[in-house]
Amino acid sequence: IEGAPVSEQTFCLIEIAEDAALLESKVISWNDEYRGVKKGEVQDCRFLEATFGRFLGGLSQAYVAQMDGYLALANSERTLKSLVNFKLSERSLKNDEGFQEFQNDLSGSSSLCYYLDISRSPDILEQQLESELASEVSEHKDVFRKFQAVCIQYEHARNDLYYQNLYLKYNPIYKKETSSLWEAELDTTFSDKIWSVTNHVSGQQDIAVQDDSDKLYLISNTGKERWSRQIDEEIRSDIHQIDVYKNGRLQLLFNTDTKIYLIDRLGRDVEGYPISLPAKATSVLGLMDYDKNKKYRLLIATAEGMVHNFDAEGRAVKGWEYKMRGKPVVGHITHFSISGKDYITCIDSDGDLFFLDRTGKVRHDSDMNISAYAGSKYRVTKGPDISRIRLHYFKNDGKFWSQMAGEEESLSFDLTDGQVLDWSSKGEYYLLNGDEIERYTGLDEPTEKVTLQEECESLQVIQNMNNVWLVTQAASGNTYLQSSDGQEVSGFPIAGSTRAILRDMDGDGNSEIIIGDADGILYMYSLSL
Repeated sequence: IEGAPVSEQTFCLIEIAEDAALLESKVISWNDEYRGVKKGEVQDCRFLEATFGRFLGGLSQAYVAQMDGYLALANSERTLKSLVNFKLSERSLKNDEGFQEFQNDLSGSSSLCYYLDISRSPDILEQQLESELASEVSEHKDVFRKFQAVCIQYEHARNDLYYQNLYLKYNPIYKKETSSLWEAELDTTFSDKIWSVTNHVSGQQDIAVQDDSDKLYLISNTGKERWSRQIDEEIRSDIHQIDVYKNGRLQLLFNTDTKIYLIDRLGRDVEGYPISLPAKATSVLGLMDYDKNKKYRLLIATAEGMVHNFDAEGRAVKGWEYKMRGKPVVGHITHFSISGKDYITCIDSDGDLFFLDRTGKVRHDSDMNISAYAGSKYRVTKGPDISRIRLHYFKNDGKFWSQMAGEEESLSFDLTDGQVLDWSSKGEYYLLNGDEIERYTGLDEPTEKVTLQEECESLQVIQNMNNVWLVTQAASGNTYLQSSDGQEVSGFPIAGSTRAILRDMDGDGNSEIIIGDADGILYMYSLSL
């Protein structure tokens, strides 16, 4: 658990009979469940040491769970939940291929065995070592992570004679399969406000996340908080990155209801920001880089009916000639080009669709109308010219529609309660219906069906390493990961209730998944895909 002291992460497992009197005694107060596992608290921890011996003296405030014939005791509720997560995901040394290979070089008859997964434990070593040695560990964490593990074994021979065996394994390419590399706790809960952003210094990925109190954090891919700061409102757009000074350094760009922010790597506002909008934003921020030359344009619509255009320095763009049409633009402002002509897509609050050029003039006033447009993301399928485009979108009725210029809109997916639809950039649609996912390569019949382990409530389609992956989440708190053809990834389910990030975070060729749970804890798991 990133940043947590070793004392907080102390735990033990005691094998216990299902009908043991201790489970029904007043010593344990069973008061809750976590992911279907019964949990509670020990009322007086002195009882533990008196009953089981001094080795339980380190448990000063014992949280307890009952799992398959074992009593799990931990010094913090967070550690107890981590144990449950590992148990439910079957992530144990017994099932770990790396440990099984490591175990081949160990003695099978030791009386006492100490095992340390070095690649995951630099922070623990820092806390346990003297300051001089701890600083060496801190400075050379990348070196320590190249050692897989160390084990010390003691075997009693006779009288006062003991044999000692020490085994240290160097393995720079070792990476634990679907294991929690770290856990970081935010000040409060969060839901879907999580993004992967590029660290221009290392070339690796960091995590930006906004919690439910609107606090924004930047967290490294090792779980360290780089900075945090309070934002006045909820972030409405994606977090984009731009190079405002054209020097290779990246800043974070996003909007709230009333402002546009540009924040540097240290968490500071870039000069000229935040931009205060004249009225409440009705669209999310559209970032344009028409010619891919870092001549950025920031487009956003506000409630009085204007579409504003700012440059990267936060100044209103000269020559922007947008004329208000009486209704504000809502939802997303996007850009595409056909035959060398730019089309900036706008939908107003009446559902009328129109396209602007770079100066803000109407390039094409479409006859398409999206009544009751929900303001969420949509897909544009380009045709040979602007009159042959097709738009795919959600409406306020929760159903998914499609419309081509000059034609009536048609119902693509008649979604009912509990059904969830998402799609990939390859044009494939995925429909979640309870414990089943249907895959569509068109809008007709499904080409494939995938059966899930349990009924799920959410679906997220992610493209990673040229493949499509499906993240599903159940009411139980379980998160599953499978390929688009239904192949389940080993080590799942894991705990999670937020939107997920799936990508190679540290540039080592292996993917990680980043996700949060209902308690405001952020996890990063390594994967073997």
